Amino acid sequence: MALVRPPLSAPGVYVQEVPSGVRTIIGVSTSLTVFLGRTERGPVNQATRVSSWEEFEQHFGGLLASSPMTYAVQDFFLNGGAQALILRLFNGDPAAATAAIPFSAESGRTSTPTALDGRTPKSKKDASDKEGQAITGNYALKGQSLVASSPGTWASGLSYSTDTDGLTSPELDANGKPKAGGKTLLRDSLVTRYATRDWPALDLFNLTVTYTQPNGQKSTERFSAVSLHDNAGSRRLDRVLQQSSLYTRLSASPGTAKDSDPLTPANYAAGLDLLDQLDLYNIVCIPPETFDGNTDINVYSAAAEKCSKMKATLILDPPTSWTPDVDNTVHLDDPRGIGITPADAHAPYCAVYFPRVTAEDPLQGGAEVVRPASGIIAGIIARTDATRGVWKAPAGYNDGGLSGITGLQYALTDTQNGQLNSLGVNCLRSFSPVGPVVWGARTLAGADVLSSDFKYLPVRRLTDYIEQTLLRQTRWAVFEPNDEPLWSQLRLAIGSFMNDLFRQGAFQGSSRDQAFFVKCDSSTTTQDDINRGIVNVEVGFAPLKPAEFVVIYIEQKAGQTA
Repeated sequence: MALVRPPLSAPGVYVQEVPSGVRTIIGVSTSLTVFLGRTERGPVNQATRVSSWEEFEQHFGGLLASSPMTYAVQDFFLNGGAQALILRLFNGDPAAATAAIPFSAESGRTSTPTALDGRTPKSKKDASDKEGQAITGNYALKGQSLVASSPGTWASGLSYSTDTDGLTSPELDANGKPKAGGKTLLRDSLVTRYATRDWPALDLFNLTVTYTQPNGQKSTERFSAVSLHDNAGSRRLDRVLQQSSLYTRLSASPGTAKDSDPLTPANYAAGLDLLDQLDLYNIVCIPPETFDGNTDINVYSAAAEKCSKMKATLILDPPTSWTPDVDNTVHLDDPRGIGITPADAHAPYCAVYFPRVTAEDPLQGGAEVVRPASGIIAGIIARTDATRGVWKAPAGYNDGGLSGITGLQYALTDTQNGQLNSLGVNCLRSFSPVGPVVWGARTLAGADVLSSDFKYLPVRRLTDYIEQTLLRQTRWAVFEPNDEPLWSQLRLAIGSFMNDLFRQGAFQGSSRDQAFFVKCDSSTTTQDDINRGIVNVEVGFAPLKPAEFVVIYIEQKAGQTA
């Protein structure tokens, strides 16, 4: 970095801090997983980040008996997932599917408060306000009612109560002034803050919202010192609910509570369009709309295209038509029921796992049901990334164990496993004593006949990780002078990042020269490139590939004894 000297005017000693010019590259996330589907409640048609199953329950209501996606999210966190983006899809008009809940403004009203200067403020109460009616009257919020915060019949589980506990007037002396040592509560500060000569009563009250889930579990929200008046500022009820409540809002035009109709391919297509608004995601799961159904092949094809652009991995659930045959093979329909073939351009960004799994359903009294495994696989990938690294195959005895299930839909033989593996289909197997495990680590482009560079999932995902990291972490170089000082900085920053991966065991080779290289100099960036504003950096690495086949040779020499 060129040194710019400070202006020198008078004789003396000048001190200037010089930046080191060293740029540190930090790796991006590798397992941020997107789930698309129906939920009981929650924000519609927007990506909401959740970091635990409990947070998903809080925002989206937990398991929904008719939605495999909710079970997939639970499987994701149960198997080691840490960060998920939930895209709740809704078939219908969400705005018209939010019901008003009976709420009484009168019950929440306090007695007329006394101002700190002893005056009695004027109250503008409307005679039409009656117990049990929707909120009306001469207020800025006239005509608005409490409604469920998101569409769906789950709103029937909401109940409300109001009180004025803790909002009593301050103790006053004989002159109407606050008594020394008397209580000064929240109402006093609000009255003082918003008082004018003819200000209306703030009518403060406390609102408690209780949501009772179908299983009887209750969640409660409490909002203290709220008001229906416009002059309540930040304590105005609509503002408080918008900022803090998961369950309720104020609305002037509530509709009739109604859950989403069954999702259609068009609903999923609209949800996939929302992916274009996301800056980064690594894994996508689109479980089928029903437990015995399949995700539409056109939806999978569109999702695969978006994943290839974002350098993300699409986890595919196998079609229900894939079944083991009596001749010790597995019948795969054509075009394989997933809309993507191994020769497709987007196949390296897809991975499919067969068969589906069996698990107890708590919403059906613990009955054993068959369900897709995509959420489990996404969780295992996230767990392996965190404990071993993105370059480690998310499979095997040590890293591929499936949690939260009772078994597999089909018990595959070695012959069937070999057939599927050679076609780029990953198998789920059960071995004693470890139980069900992932027994495959190929992308959909992993068919033996293709000899793809991205035959293996960890190779594809490591490449994606490096590409996404360097794309985001070298933007500082844009508009810098395109000459050797910049090239040197790029070589140093990228080389340090790649060397750190090498030290963690991400590459083949026993030395840096064998494992990776970084080139950025006059041989990669010509004068013509410089004239066009281009700097070229070449990065190469020797990826690790999983040991699919361990061959042991045993030799005995006849006639020899110890």
